[in-house]
Amino acid sequence: MANAQDMGGYVEYEKLADKSDANSLTFGLKLKNNSLEVMSVFNDSPAEKAGVCPEDELIALNHRKLTADKFDAMLGQLSSGEQYSLYLFRRGRLVETFITPEVTPENVFDLYLLGNEDLTERQLAMRNHWSASSQLRNE
Repeated sequence: MANAQDMGGYVEYEKLADKSDANSLTFGLKLKNNSLEVMSVFNDSPAEKAGVCPEDELIALNHRKLTADKFDAMLGQLSSGEQYSLYLFRRGRLVETFITPEVTPENVFDLYLLGNEDLTERQLAMRNHWSASSQLRNE
């Protein structure tokens, strides 16, 4: 039986929080590894409601400088339902918005496709075949 990685991708499961933990808050966004650049924003999340977009770079939260290694710790110090100022760079322009963190959902799944450079020839061929067949169905 093949797993997700055999097909050129992987599934990342992370139990993010116990709903009884009041300090487990989220903005509903995914940052690029070791950076404050937003990779994705989840639907109907605090980040989406605040107007945060992919490729935005988070700069400051509640007038305090953000760093990639301290982001989760700062988020853990916030209170659910309270509004905080969020500063970010979007295409070179400084933007101020306001965000209200929410309690983290109990389970979150992220699906990723690996880059072509990380695939074996067989995996790349299978991905290309799958992609071509799904394009034909959509025509």
